Amino acid sequence: MLILRFLKRWLIPSSLMARLQVLVVVPILVIISLNAYIFFERHWYEVQLVLVRSVVRELAHVINYLAPPSMEWRELVGDSLDLDIAFYPGQTLHEPRRISNSTTDRLIAEQMQQWVGRDFDVDTQQPGKRVYFWVQLPDGVAAVELHRKRVESFTIRLMIGFVLFSAILFSVIAALFMRKQVQPLVALTRHIQQNRPLIPKGRGAGAVPTFGYTGASEVRELTRAFIEFQHRQLAALRERSEMLHGISHDLRTPLTRMKLQLAMLEQTPEVMAMNNDIDLMSRMLESYLEFVAQNSKEEPESMLVTKVLSALAERWQHCAERITLPDAAVLQNFAASEVKIFIRPQLLTRALDNLLENAIRYANHVWLEVYLQDQMVLLSFCDDGPGVPAGERQLALTPFHRLDSARRSETGGTGLGLALVKETMILHEGGIILDDAPQGGLRVVLSLPVVA
Repeated sequence: MLILRFLKRWLIPSSLMARLQVLVVVPILVIISLNAYIFFERHWYEVQLVLVRSVVRELAHVINYLAPPSMEWRELVGDSLDLDIAFYPGQTLHEPRRISNSTTDRLIAEQMQQWVGRDFDVDTQQPGKRVYFWVQLPDGVAAVELHRKRVESFTIRLMIGFVLFSAILFSVIAALFMRKQVQPLVALTRHIQQNRPLIPKGRGAGAVPTFGYTGASEVRELTRAFIEFQHRQLAALRERSEMLHGISHDLRTPLTRMKLQLAMLEQTPEVMAMNNDIDLMSRMLESYLEFVAQNSKEEPESMLVTKVLSALAERWQHCAERITLPDAAVLQNFAASEVKIFIRPQLLTRALDNLLENAIRYANHVWLEVYLQDQMVLLSFCDDGPGVPAGERQLALTPFHRLDSARRSETGGTGLGLALVKETMILHEGGIILDDAPQGGLRVVLSLPVVA
């Protein structure tokens, strides 16, 4: 089991593209290796042995069985056997040079010892593709020169080159083909990760998809399944929005009538309590309508970060003593760089105001910071309030989830504040993170992409 886990973790690639390449390349390598051992190792060896043995036996026949070579004899035998023969009378061989480890040299040495039986020397490393033999005779040294092709087959090398070239070529073709097959799946994944719809929002089931059906049949079926899923998802969201919108509007009339009736009564403690409950219900209805309005068709536009912060400071000027804005030097850097973000002004304004309203409601002071990181503008809201427990931070971003500290009737919380902010960030292709603030409260970080 440990070996399998090790192989799965370290040897098996994680991406689909790499696994497909392994499935193609590994069999090719195995087949080439088997061919190299079975064919090139054995067949090449047998071919080399036949060639070397033929040449050495010719040498042995010339040296052992014919009379001492004269000039006419050397020319006659050399022409008939394609050999250049020379004789050096009275000469002796020096110490033979060391035989290399090549297959050809080893075979020559073995066959010369078997068929010639005399002291010899051989050189196969000279330029010009020539091979030289020197054999010690009783009265001198016989030298024989011949072409290298007589003792070595060059077609084997061509065969090896052809096999390697074919393997590399087909591996590249297979890799390109697999990349073409995987590319639509990668594009679909990136399309979804970037929170871009496969079909236009707010359209019916017959809307033209914004993402085409490409790739293999399985990938096209997957894309079609995602589009159908998004149709069902958008239909469910549309039904939810219409239901909340209808309920909220229908409840406004009886609440208004009840409030007028209570205004005509004597303002006893009981009547005042009922008025407070009606005000709370009215605020909840306004929150529900605001949540439904997130699907509005407001067109996005690019805006300077400094302009967004200036508008925020102007709107909350009445609470300036409780809000610390970013340093002037930071704002000057953003103004000098003309950093812009692509936003829906009304939605973003509602989200920022929602954050500040909640922070001021539960904390004494709020610190706002802004900085640039990885082509994202980060807006940080820190407060010194009670904060949010780590285990409830993800739940706090879901609609209608109210924290313990927000369940008091005087706060009027509906559980939609952070959910509205999250939905706004998703529409802006950004994000939201909840963390502990250095001041002891909650830190909310909003990320918005910079306009390229």
